[in-house]
Amino acid sequence: MIKKNDSPQTAEYFKSLANVWKQNRRQSFAEFLELNYRLSENEGIAPQAFNLRDNPYWREPIDNCNNGRTNRISILKSTQVGGTITAQGILMAAAAINPAPAMAVFPDHSEAKLQRDRIVANMLESRPRIRNLAPLRTNARSIDMQTQQVFLGNAGSDQSLRGKPCRFVIKHEVDVYPRKANDKAGNPQETPDERTKTFTSPLIFEESTPAGNDSYIAAQFEASQKRFWFVQCPKCKRWQKTRFFPYAEGKFKGRGGIVGYKDAAGNLRSIEEARRLSYYLCVHGCKITPQYKNDMIAGGRWVPSGCSIDDDTGETTGTPYRSDRHIGYHIWTIMQSKKSIGDIVEAYITFSRKGNLRGFFQDWLGIKYERNLKLPTWEKLGTKYKTGHKLKQVPNDCWFLTLGADVQEHETFWVVWGWSPGRTPALIDLGVFDQEAEEKPFVVIDGQMLSSDIAQLLDKVNIKKTQYPVLPHEGKQTNPIGLSSLAIKIGGTDTNYRNHEVHAVVKKMRHPTDPNKDRLRSTRGDRHVDPDTRYKMSLVEKSSRDGKPYPGGLRLWNLCKGFYRDIWETRLVLPPGETQAMRLPDDLLESPHGERFLKQLLNERNQESFNARTNEKKDHPRIIDKTLRCDFRDASIIAEAVADMATDLIFGQVEWMATEWAKKVQHQHQPATPNAEPGPVDQSPPATDRPSDHHPPDDIVAR
Repeated sequence: MIKKNDSPQTAEYFKSLANVWKQNRRQSFAEFLELNYRLSENEGIAPQAFNLRDNPYWREPIDNCNNGRTNRISILKSTQVGGTITAQGILMAAAAINPAPAMAVFPDHSEAKLQRDRIVANMLESRPRIRNLAPLRTNARSIDMQTQQVFLGNAGSDQSLRGKPCRFVIKHEVDVYPRKANDKAGNPQETPDERTKTFTSPLIFEESTPAGNDSYIAAQFEASQKRFWFVQCPKCKRWQKTRFFPYAEGKFKGRGGIVGYKDAAGNLRSIEEARRLSYYLCVHGCKITPQYKNDMIAGGRWVPSGCSIDDDTGETTGTPYRSDRHIGYHIWTIMQSKKSIGDIVEAYITFSRKGNLRGFFQDWLGIKYERNLKLPTWEKLGTKYKTGHKLKQVPNDCWFLTLGADVQEHETFWVVWGWSPGRTPALIDLGVFDQEAEEKPFVVIDGQMLSSDIAQLLDKVNIKKTQYPVLPHEGKQTNPIGLSSLAIKIGGTDTNYRNHEVHAVVKKMRHPTDPNKDRLRSTRGDRHVDPDTRYKMSLVEKSSRDGKPYPGGLRLWNLCKGFYRDIWETRLVLPPGETQAMRLPDDLLESPHGERFLKQLLNERNQESFNARTNEKKDHPRIIDKTLRCDFRDASIIAEAVADMATDLIFGQVEWMATEWAKKVQHQHQPATPNAEPGPVDQSPPATDRPSDHHPPDDIVAR
């Protein structure tokens, strides 16, 4: 009640509270927030109004929080699109227009405390209709918005999620909620929903970037009336769904997405070129340059699955597949006004270089990353990726070769792969050195007895003893830098078996001073190596198995095998001819080891597991047939790891861009005269600098 001696501020405060109970309960939440909601400097920006003009895709989800029909809204989104501040605004709009008990659930206690402070700061920065609802004091359990109580839920605390009837439940970043090892403890993604059962028209609003193979928010989106953002082409006026990847098939094949970040051969361009050349390609072939992106997005609207927009009338046609009691919205980076097409393609190239497409799909496209789980049979695999070369032949677009070897108890499995820009491999050779099948199971080299199968690796990486001819193409028998045959640039072998013999062989081929120039390298998988680092070298003094010393020390390259496993699992289902897709010899199926090689490639799958102690999701390898093993697959992983090392040696960093490779070759092999014909280039170092045939120059290939 207002008293005579109340100050003007106090009178205004009580009037604003009274108005809450007099107004239309169905007033637009979005319109209210546009007029009254402001963001404080706690958001990392200068104080400003909540902006729906530049981010119109939030208008409909906000308004549907108060339409009286919808009980659940699921937002499948990329990062940095305003999900958190929008959810906070919905709580404030509810307190001012249609108040009722509410709960806001956060991943953990520290996040709940941080977001509580942000909510209060934004309320105090806002206009009076929101500012007057700000709590007089704060506590760790709730926010008193004067007209409604907002309980703070911590997904790590079962107690904070129970016992409080609520009409509104807002769940932030649900995919990173900790999961319980014991079902009896309750699922924090679902437990808050129980709080709404006592209300006739409750609302559950959940938002998250998808994470992992079993993404909760992705599953909720699939179960909803899925809605996508449709835009009108500024040139042909045709309506279409926003996409990153163009359609792969059908009448719109190659259109309806962002293009220009790959060259004519399908290789990724450099970041600078991609930013300059990329644009959005309309489904009807119109080129929509980046400066039109924001205007095109601003004129878009939400369309449910099963519906479309009539190009002539602009009316939504069709029937949604599901009712609007549960609505799902997909929001991704292109809809963010502050992100350009150039930013998106730069992210794609960066994540691709790191082999982390999962991160790009989740953080930038806002969709669950799911590999095609349907693998071909080994026979179909051998046929699907045939590309016209035979074993022991090098396709003419391969720039260098690497060898990978997997040493077992009595035999050594080895493969040779040729590498083209974009991390695209071609199988050149493979085999098994079987010690028991040899006439002489042991050989003596430099006074040291070695198993014959391991010793034969010396010949494989010897420049003079092993050369593979380049396959003729269009009358030429040279690769991109004019070489008619290639030797192995770098080889790698594992050290799980017979590690002292492996050390003896590797030591005979190592560079006297620089480990980065070793032709044959001992490797080992190490889960502590970061995927961004991929590998690191350490000098090991003695064996961890028997305690015996390694004379001179073992240069051991520790590999992040999980990174390379992800690449190979994706590679098994890529369309032939795509960047990174493997190329297999035409005669592989008829070769002595072809069947075993193909079966072993398919014999390991990544399986996601959950660690209840650390609340982390991780992929780990699972061997399907333990009697078959994965020797050739492991050897191929090692060959790819040393291929990364080869590019690191050449460029000073891991580099797979075709344009950068071309620049390197141009710089190294400048013709003597402007009109000189290109031809084979002698890459051998001066005789005085060559310690042995095992140490070629630091060039793009070993000739």
